[in-house]
Amino acid sequence: MRFLALIGSTLTAAASSPKLNLGDNQFEFLNRCNSPLNVTIASFPGNKAYTGPQPGVLGRHDSSKVVIPVNFNGHFLTGTSGSTVEYTAGVNQQLYVINNSEGFTVGLSIEPKSSDERKCPALTCATATCPCTEAIPPDSATPCDSDPTIACFTDKGYKITFCPGS
Repeated sequence: MRFLALIGSTLTAAASSPKLNLGDNQFEFLNRCNSPLNVTIASFPGNKAYTGPQPGVLGRHDSSKVVIPVNFNGHFLTGTSGSTVEYTAGVNQQLYVINNSEGFTVGLSIEPKSSDERKCPALTCATATCPCTEAIPPDSATPCDSDPTIACFTDKGYKITFCPGS
């Protein structure tokens, strides 16, 4: 009887988790800003359009989880321009960066959820003056000597926080 109860609880847990295909990653979006944010996911021009669910409007301390498919090439943003997290998903590697080249609009962090054997670094840009190691600066700023884009792989997903540290 215990065996049947264990199987039933395992099946229930599996049914409530989103289905991930090889290379897919679950993103958690968390708003720590003092006001609601409309978070959208968009593919870059010339790439396959993202047609999945949108995080939508997140109130303070609200969160939303979305599965991003393999071969996605686009960004997560809170308006038509300004601060974004850019992300490219391959089967064996992902690329991510915080981009303020169109102007700083909101503090951001992207934190990969990595397994113990493979730790991908987090990026945080809480102000317009964050260092080049953490984000691409606004166009008017002094250009960076190096590209802050991270190339790494995780199959555990990512957490993107708006207004980190608030």
